[in-house]
Amino acid sequence: ALIGSMFSILYSVSAMRMQGITANKIVASGGIVKSDWIGQAIADIFNLNVEILGEAEEGSAYGAALMAMYGNSLKTSLALTWSSFIDSIRPKPAKVFEPIPANVATLRQMFDTFCQLVENVESKLVDLNWTK
Repeated sequence: ALIGSMFSILYSVSAMRMQGITANKIVASGGIVKSDWIGQAIADIFNLNVEILGEAEEGSAYGAALMAMYGNSLKTSLALTWSSFIDSIRPKPAKVFEPIPANVATLRQMFDTFCQLVENVESKLVDLNWTK
């Protein structure tokens, strides 16, 4: 079930990539990434390095606090970009997971099958012409 959920996210990320939006790593925090298996699975599924932040136990609260700090920082410097702000305060990651090529290849095959299933279901739902 967890891999299926990550495939759903990857499906959306793939659409973003087709639009030219790219990422070079994933930064994660919170309870679920306390598991090394989860950190490695994320790296393998997305084929990106995953940095685990040890300081941020509650990812949503941490993200909200960062956004508030950034907004407050804009009072003194409108030229401050989000990227430069994050780079200036980001703690060193507690762990970094790198994709394992063999896992990436296997998961890519699984993802291709997932995409075929999604497209098959989507076409059947369109045929139903269902509206709320």
